[in-house]
Amino acid sequence: MKKSICTLFLGFYILFVCIAQEKESNWKGTVRFNPADNFFNLHNALPGMYITWTQYIMPNLGIPAEIDVNFGWGVLPGVEISFLSGVEYLPIKPTGKAENGLFLDTKIGLSFFIYQGVSVFFIAKANAGYQIITKKGFVFTPGAGPVYNGRSGFGLNIMLDIGFAYK
Repeated sequence: MKKSICTLFLGFYILFVCIAQEKESNWKGTVRFNPADNFFNLHNALPGMYITWTQYIMPNLGIPAEIDVNFGWGVLPGVEISFLSGVEYLPIKPTGKAENGLFLDTKIGLSFFIYQGVSVFFIAKANAGYQIITKKGFVFTPGAGPVYNGRSGFGLNIMLDIGFAYK
């Protein structure tokens, strides 16, 4: 099963890199966070926060680095910290809007669960949605997709990311 997941994510990487197009861009990257993760987190049942920094290597292709921090209490005590990276791609864009459009990303990494010791798990995410960047640099990226967390299995990742773009 893990080999199939890794093969699927590797296929996404190759597909995104092979069909990326080089065009002029106003923004060099984005920094986003998901405030909704504090209220619902459907893939590991722990409320928390994640921050994603994406450096664009082409106007529609970026390399995201994500840090997730989730806090549990009561029935699910402990802290989970995840480090992920992958590829972010915007295949369909409105004319003249370099980083706006259909949003696809896939990330893999490690998740460290800390409670009476440390356990390490594999984590993988794939999301689809729509990214909007205003002229002033405000970023809004709603989306959803599957997630696999070695600690809790498969789940649904809901994105309501907000943040800023930088030049």
